[in-house]
Amino acid sequence: MNTVSCPACKNENASNTLECTICLFPFNGTEKEKSIHIGKFISDKGVIDDSDSLIKKTQNILFVLSGLYTLGMVLTYFNNPYGIIGIIDYFIIIPIFLVSAFRIRKNPILFTSIPLSILLLIYSIQFLFDPRTIVNGILIKIIIIGVMGYCIKTAVSANKFRKKYKI
Repeated sequence: MNTVSCPACKNENASNTLECTICLFPFNGTEKEKSIHIGKFISDKGVIDDSDSLIKKTQNILFVLSGLYTLGMVLTYFNNPYGIIGIIDYFIIIPIFLVSAFRIRKNPILFTSIPLSILLLIYSIQFLFDPRTIVNGILIKIIIIGVMGYCIKTAVSANKFRKKYKI
């Protein structure tokens, strides 16, 4: 049996089919219908590019946070060499952020959710001990949390698109 490749999603279909079994491209439609469908498909496919861009930004944020927490660990040690509890916290947080930064491309939802949860936990604990800490660097905190949260949202949307169109 002959097959025809869909011009929109590139999946193979039987040559006698009226529309693509995956994306519903109208093989026998007018040029206008075909053009509208391809335009919409390309527009919808943009979620994958958006997701890839946000994953890269989140990866960079995680590398920067790892560096900042490493610097914080060193400063904590030199200012209070007996503050071993704070240093142990850093020894837990830094590797998690680094592993997440290196693995984020494999599973963006998981490796963004873990550091985001840790950051929210840190900010919450800091707030409980000293409510004034919530306003220290509030703009940076909002940007980091916002980018990471939006990364998760777009990664979910990109996964749905890939699954729907078998990409």
